[in-house]
Amino acid sequence: MKSLYLLLIGFAFHQANAQNVGVGTDAATRAKLEVVGVFGSGATSGLFGSNSAGISLQRNWPTLGFNQYRDDLTPGSQGKYMATGFAAIQFMDPGTGTYAFDMFASGAANTSTSTGVRAITVASNGNTGIRTTYSNASLAVARGDGIDGTAVLAGPVHWSHFNYNINEDTYIRAGASSGTVYINRIPTGSVLVGTTSSHIGINSGDPFFTIEVHQPNGQKAFALVDSNNYRWAMACNFINTLNNGQGVALDFYYNNVGRGRFQFWDGAYVVLSDGTLKDRVEPMEPVLEKIGKLRTVRYEMSRHNPQHHKVIGMIAQEVEPQFPLLVRHVNCSTEDKEAIPDALVMDYSGLGVLAIKALQEQHRQLQLLEMERQGLLDRLEKLEMALGEN
Repeated sequence: MKSLYLLLIGFAFHQANAQNVGVGTDAATRAKLEVVGVFGSGATSGLFGSNSAGISLQRNWPTLGFNQYRDDLTPGSQGKYMATGFAAIQFMDPGTGTYAFDMFASGAANTSTSTGVRAITVASNGNTGIRTTYSNASLAVARGDGIDGTAVLAGPVHWSHFNYNINEDTYIRAGASSGTVYINRIPTGSVLVGTTSSHIGINSGDPFFTIEVHQPNGQKAFALVDSNNYRWAMACNFINTLNNGQGVALDFYYNNVGRGRFQFWDGAYVVLSDGTLKDRVEPMEPVLEKIGKLRTVRYEMSRHNPQHHKVIGMIAQEVEPQFPLLVRHVNCSTEDKEAIPDALVMDYSGLGVLAIKALQEQHRQLQLLEMERQGLLDRLEKLEMALGEN
């Protein structure tokens, strides 16, 4: 016994001097500790904590088992539980370069592991799949089977969800009930939606038109808002008329104040003109003489008019001295960012009111001329009667 003990000490001293320790090999040249399995000894080369849940080191397909070991040499073969409980493995396939994590349900010690769930797959090119082996994308996540979705982003209070259902309809949902979903919240960013044949529905599950907005009751359907929160909004409003029946008008609002609408029965645009909404009403001064000074012209726009289309109209600079309320000064720019400072815009619709005022003045002039003519006729008749009596 003493001789055997000395022999073992000498052997250990020899291995320590060599600094490499080999198990199953007498030529441990590749590592400080080299364990080599031999045919018939199973696929597990090392096992730690075998009497309770532990880890195993497996060969053929290099595998790290958690509460799992494998005694079958066939690559990818089913393993067994080290102890009762859940198990998992992470392994690498030398043939394809795939690196994967498999998760197993709870089982009894030394029984075969249940069918696993492939939790993570990393392809040899680095593409990663979560619950899927799809490897054509940098990151692929399988559809979730529950209501929590494919991906859940956990916050301190609420969780945001991303999912597509069995019909492959995609959902992005904010965590809080009043939460907001932002897409590309970058001041100079762009958002591209769909293709040339796509339909986009807002509050609509089955849009018929390219862009279809279903307006909630009592709310505006669409608004354009500037950095100062000034806004134009539009909405469809149901109206019941005495002469044209029931329908929906398209109304326009500026800062929530109605400005005008398109009528449903004829498509005409009408502006809000109720007298109860007007202050400091004053009669207009005579306009007939000023209208006579206006020049009507035929012209073509100098920008973006390669076909030289002609239109008829007026020149705002010539209209302003006569009717300044029809002309406004604005700062604007062209599509190519060319600034046009102090440009003039003109309200052509106001010319209709001026035309009515001018007709009224002419009508009054005709009335006066008619009265004058009638007076002359009366005087002539009296003169002729006097001459006939003589």
